[in-house]
Amino acid sequence: MEIQSFLLCGEVQHVAHSSIYHAQMIGIHSFHSLDGTYPLRLSSPYYLLLRREQRLGDEQFTVRFDLVDQDGRTAGEPRGHKYLGLFPAGARFYTLHGMVDLVLPAIGDYRLDIVADEESHGSVFPYNIEVTPPPKG
Repeated sequence: MEIQSFLLCGEVQHVAHSSIYHAQMIGIHSFHSLDGTYPLRLSSPYYLLLRREQRLGDEQFTVRFDLVDQDGRTAGEPRGHKYLGLFPAGARFYTLHGMVDLVLPAIGDYRLDIVADEESHGSVFPYNIEVTPPPKG
């Protein structure tokens, strides 16, 4: 199993009875505190697309979210947050969307590591995030 794509978004909506998703403000990668205080706590919608090789049978899987600093050390949140899902028989793709709670410790560079199916072979998708000073003016 592998992660095909992951995006933080302003909003994600599933179009009923289809495999289509409508997203606004996609690919968010930069955050800042409005008042300059940290840690910065926020929730962001996300879109995640998984793909598997085999379509046979139902298959359980996990997706784990970890925020790490630029040196790869655990920082802030999420920290080990897991989602347990089930690929239905016959499906090659599986889409997740929801909210991820972030705690960004300070101004700097971070990475949201998304790990799919770590129990078997563990596909890792790194999503880079920067925390910037508040805009002046």
